[in-house]
Amino acid sequence: MRKLGTVPKLVALLALGAIPAVAASSVAAPGIGAVGAWYLALDAEPFGLPPGTNLPGLATFQLGGTFQIVDGGDFGGAPFFTKDSAQIGTWRRGPGGRIEAKGLFLQADAEDGEVKAWNRVELVLYPHGRDRLRGYVNVYALPCDLPAPFGVFGCPDPIASAGSFVPNSPPNVPVELTRLSVR
Repeated sequence: MRKLGTVPKLVALLALGAIPAVAASSVAAPGIGAVGAWYLALDAEPFGLPPGTNLPGLATFQLGGTFQIVDGGDFGGAPFFTKDSAQIGTWRRGPGGRIEAKGLFLQADAEDGEVKAWNRVELVLYPHGRDRLRGYVNVYALPCDLPAPFGVFGCPDPIASAGSFVPNSPPNVPVELTRLSVR
């Protein structure tokens, strides 16, 4: 085994030490993508609430192209009459640097917990500065109405039934995400 001299060893250590710094800076750089943890603010005005009212949430976008979102409407408290699972899906960078994301979540009745539907969420987000994304979201529903003794077993395959989802909210609801940072 050949020993590294002092200079090559120092260069190798510096290069290895720089990899995490380069990776971390490229993740947060403008236009790179959505990777990170985000505060989500969904504009509630399209649902009849006063201007400036936002539904809060948290989102994570992973480097491998997956995401997860939870929001304040998922818990079944007023004015929501359903409980929702986390929104889980995939994302990619589209034309012009936009972020395109599509995911699924299950929706249940808030009182009895009976699973009622699959919901598909689609987001289109545009970089707005270094740590902000702005865009819109659309939600589509697919009822769990197949014959079964319990609703949860009546949910169709959401992938095979992708063409059967119907709009479940006002179209193009504005949303803004702000990156959580330790800076």
